[in-house]
Amino acid sequence: MCVEGTRDFGDVVQGDEIFATFTVRNTSRSNATITHVEEHCDCASVVIPTRTLSPQGAETVKVTWKTEGKRGKVNSYITLDYRLQNAPTTECLRLQICANVIPDFDYEPSGLSFTQGIEAARSISFTPRLLEVVTIRRAYSTHRAFEVQVSDDLLRIDVFFNPALWTADTRADLMVETNSVKAPRVRIPLTAE
Repeated sequence: MCVEGTRDFGDVVQGDEIFATFTVRNTSRSNATITHVEEHCDCASVVIPTRTLSPQGAETVKVTWKTEGKRGKVNSYITLDYRLQNAPTTECLRLQICANVIPDFDYEPSGLSFTQGIEAARSISFTPRLLEVVTIRRAYSTHRAFEVQVSDDLLRIDVFFNPALWTADTRADLMVETNSVKAPRVRIPLTAE
């Protein structure tokens, strides 16, 4: 079986739904049955009207891809497992959708890293892209070792690390709520190494 495996949508706006079609062709001399479909993220859904393709037959695979919460260059994969009639094993085809997702706002850096055992402060700045104004409505840490303060202009978050409260086997995130309808909540990783 064969497929034109990649669809690149170029620049898309965060929050858009992308619709892609792929034509899967059975190039063999026996029936081929699609036995399993795996979307590699919950942002994609797949519709295949017919799962058994006759020799030299073709079927259109329809994919809906949601860009909510995505930003920058993003790739999403769908794997189709299939078995040729009387074949002992399955084979697979891989479909790919990619795009450069333009968000309502950017933030820099994409995560904050601290050194274990050393008190420190770090900042993240927010700038509008598609929004005229980005506003931080609320920000908090998921771990008590990090204290969070939003600046008066609502465009910067300062994070203070207290190493006495840090446990190394824990995950921590900075949770940010914004005025963006397309990205109302952002999770930014906080690490201490």
